Amino acid sequence: WKASRGLGGKTTMLALLGHMETAVLGAEVTILGGSGQQSQRVHEAQEKFWKHPNAPLGQLVADPTKYETKLINGGRTVALLASTRSARGPHPQRLRLDECDEIKLEILDASLGQTLSARGIAANTVMSSTHQYADGTMTEILKRATDRGWPVYEWCYRENHVSNGGWADDEQIEGKRSEVTAAMWAAEYELGEPSPESRAIQPETVDAMFKPELGQFG
Repeated sequence: WKASRGLGGKTTMLALLGHMETAVLGAEVTILGGSGQQSQRVHEAQEKFWKHPNAPLGQLVADPTKYETKLINGGRTVALLASTRSARGPHPQRLRLDECDEIKLEILDASLGQTLSARGIAANTVMSSTHQYADGTMTEILKRATDRGWPVYEWCYRENHVSNGGWADDEQIEGKRSEVTAAMWAAEYELGEPSPESRAIQPETVDAMFKPELGQFG
């Protein structure tokens, strides 16, 4: 998932997905964020759904803790610390990654070995993030998606606008636009390409040095 920062609702959607998977399917779900705190944010957002008047509270083994929610149907959510050791540990059916561009690539790669199908529940991974670094983890994820045929879903604040039945109104959107730089707004809210200004060598300069029509030599 590639979506706007703040106004995209990625964390809430990821939390709702995990909540439904544990409650309906009895799935084991792990959450990994760009930091342990981000993992907890997703879990805390999930906890809010248990406070809904129609929430199936009878499924809870006990009240959710800071890092874990367990259900009597075998469903379980665990918020992981952002480390290779934590990422390599569990083997759930579902892995939910949030703010991937803040996750070190070695931690991401360690986590991708987690999921295993079990109890009739298919293995599945969702990688969710704003794309903010030109040479960051999300850039690598999108490259792998192209190479391996992974589906990529993109949305920005417009899909969440009140005119489309969403929750973001003009005041919220314009308030955020006035707070951030033009470059940040273009990349992180309008879903443009992250600026490569921090690179020592500019990509367009390198491209200008070569003429593919002259042929390629190994």
